[in-house]
Amino acid sequence: NSQFLYQPKCQPLGISHLTFADDLFLLSTANVTSVTIMKSVLLEFTNLSVLTSNLNKSEVFLAGVSDELGAQLSAILGMQRGSFPVRYLGVPLISTRLSVSDYALLIEKVQKKVRGWNSKLLTYAVRLQLVESVLLNLQIYWSSTFLIPKTVIKKIEAVLTAFLWKGTPTAKAGNKVSWQEMCKPVKQGGLGIKLLS
Repeated sequence: NSQFLYQPKCQPLGISHLTFADDLFLLSTANVTSVTIMKSVLLEFTNLSVLTSNLNKSEVFLAGVSDELGAQLSAILGMQRGSFPVRYLGVPLISTRLSVSDYALLIEKVQKKVRGWNSKLLTYAVRLQLVESVLLNLQIYWSSTFLIPKTVIKKIEAVLTAFLWKGTPTAKAGNKVSWQEMCKPVKQGGLGIKLLS
């Protein structure tokens, strides 16, 4: 449709959509005509395939538009307006480097996992196993996409240390051994925990 306008950064390659597994990103200029065309294509797809978009799980991401236009475009698509950075599979999708504050989500996820376990009933050995098999993997998953700043790694290590020794994500004192010592190989007197930094 000649009236459809691409999102400016997508214009040179003519990109109107990106698919990831069972997820779909539709991209266009934020104007009523282009978004209406997009909606009509979704409806046509539904009529031809009997597959329907789950509007409750869908969001509209807009930049550089007024609140009034944003509300109008969201209403056309029948979707809630989302906020940046967009998250996909729990990781922010962003074209720039993340700031330290953007990693608050990762730190919060680690703390939330710890709070969800009834740590008083867990032995030290079980807590060590949870650190190695669950908590470290949250950070490893993020580090496969981003270079995590040392300040963030230190905050995560503090949560892991507190959980290991005290069973809580926020204990500040009473650690019997430093995190660096615990990360040494077993032959050198450590626990063999993977060092994050």
